[in-house]
Amino acid sequence: ALVALGTTLSTHPWAAAALMVVVGVAVRFTGYFGGPFSASVSPAILAYVLGATVPASTSAIPDRVGGWIVAGLLSTCVALVVLPRREHHLVCRAAARACDALAVAFDDVGGGPDPDAARAEVTEAFGDLRRVAGFCRRCGPSAHDLALTFVVDELRLLMILVDRPGPFLEEGRRNLGTRAARQLRSAAAALRGGPAPDVRALDTDRATVRDQTAASVAAALEAHADPGRVLADLDADFLERLLLYLATSVQANVSILLTGHRPDADVRGLAPLEAPQVVGGATLRRAVELVRANAVPTSAWLRDSVRAGVALGAAVLVADLASVDHAFWVALGTLAVLRSNAFETGRSALGAALGTSVGFLVSSVFFALVGLHRPVLWLLTVLGAFLAAYLPQIAGFIAGQAAFTLFVVALFNLVLPTGWRTGLVRVQDVVIGALVSLVVAFVFWPRRAADLLRSCTVELYRALADESATTSPVYVTVRRSERRAHAAMAQYLDERRKSRRADAPWATMLGVAGLGRTGLRLIGEHRRELDGSPARDPLDASTAGLGATWRALADALERRALPGPVPSAREIAESTRPVAIGAITAASPDDVDDAIAVSLWRDWLVEQSALFADARDAVWELGEPGPGGGTASVEEP
Repeated sequence: ALVALGTTLSTHPWAAAALMVVVGVAVRFTGYFGGPFSASVSPAILAYVLGATVPASTSAIPDRVGGWIVAGLLSTCVALVVLPRREHHLVCRAAARACDALAVAFDDVGGGPDPDAARAEVTEAFGDLRRVAGFCRRCGPSAHDLALTFVVDELRLLMILVDRPGPFLEEGRRNLGTRAARQLRSAAAALRGGPAPDVRALDTDRATVRDQTAASVAAALEAHADPGRVLADLDADFLERLLLYLATSVQANVSILLTGHRPDADVRGLAPLEAPQVVGGATLRRAVELVRANAVPTSAWLRDSVRAGVALGAAVLVADLASVDHAFWVALGTLAVLRSNAFETGRSALGAALGTSVGFLVSSVFFALVGLHRPVLWLLTVLGAFLAAYLPQIAGFIAGQAAFTLFVVALFNLVLPTGWRTGLVRVQDVVIGALVSLVVAFVFWPRRAADLLRSCTVELYRALADESATTSPVYVTVRRSERRAHAAMAQYLDERRKSRRADAPWATMLGVAGLGRTGLRLIGEHRRELDGSPARDPLDASTAGLGATWRALADALERRALPGPVPSAREIAESTRPVAIGAITAASPDDVDDAIAVSLWRDWLVEQSALFADARDAVWELGEPGPGGGTASVEEP
């Protein structure tokens, strides 16, 4: 369709350029769904560009479409036969390694010989997972892609809990994390090609912990135990329950990843898990939700798509109006050098011009020495194609442009021998395309990705503040803000491949936000259980107080200022203790659900307060020094 559209408009420069903007925006935007969507961005754009920039009548459409289909079939056969790369398997192997490392870490936290070494292995394994998942990113609308995204997110949250274990792990409970470790090892075995997790036993450990907790509380009440001692025992179960929640969610999503559908077992407690419901029209609804979340001016997806669409449209218009030879090189040059900010675009434009010039000089020397012998041109074409794909990975962008120029000059001389003149035309076209990209990059969102990531993170923290302050959160706004923040983080990481100094604070900010969102989902069921209970209002008030902290951190991040003090976990524990003691005192051995719900809600408030200290430190690192060049003195919780 794109080949036919481009050919139809190839003699109408303004119409071809206008449609190029639409095609560029649409193709680039859907490419962020990842996987095959991402892989098809360049071919889809090339299909339209070639048709629109090589003038022909509509009678040429059958031949052009036929040629495109033949080329596609040949490429598909080669891709499936010659060293096929299964990106899905790479991500699964990296996720399996992360699951195993986390399982070892949980065992060591519960009394193992070397917890520091286990945590170091977790950090290394997750770094490998993030690298592979970023390179083979799949964030599309299907349940499979959504499950893979959730697996990576949940492993990241588990890594944060291992890296900063919190007050409950310090009590040295030797069995803490054992159940979570067992579930993670099961998920790792499935990711390596083993059977999918047993859906009937998927949530057994969480249910067992809940039942054991209820039984111990009932027994303590029958024995007239001190309510303070009962509360201390409930506190000790909190982190294990949180670990199990995330580990079970990993298992559920691994099952979807391998089977294509959500576990259908009616297992107690499974409903709140972050696993996509696969029913009729779910993929379409997911696609619509992704578009709604990212079709806003603050979205990295939309900004990059609009920037690319406008740049390609301008390149097609300039090339057609100037009647340059091989006009499609102008558009391809534009696409090759366009980056997420003006500075990087300018640098890549200079690199493209330099690399293309080097390739032109090498090809000119080659033709002067060897001439236009076809066997030698065939050899140079094959060698140039290999080097054009290989050199950018080991020698950088300039070397890749030089090799690609050598390749296309040899290829075009096989079709129509013109010698060194083809190289000169390519230099001219690439320079024009680079200038177009540079102008567009200066006009459309020229600042670096870090600024967009900052604004998206501020938006996410304010959405969490709003959700914490309401008694009926819906999470839609938070999820959309989180998607935009993660998209901005991906662009930021891509922009800063050579420097990772500031990665950790941003990762911490988003990790704390992810745990906050997960916690809000967890306490949603406790809110329902406590409907009408006298404990509900004070706990709602404490949750709203955390919302004020989310907002304060967002304000400090936005102003690039040092944040003020965050709530002390100890203070939160003491202020909510009377509410929990009252719930335990009012409970009876036959009905302990309210007491457990109050305790778990309170424990989440305490843990979230402790995590705020990490977020505050991250804001400090990302902010600017105060008037004296130092930082404020804040009492550690």
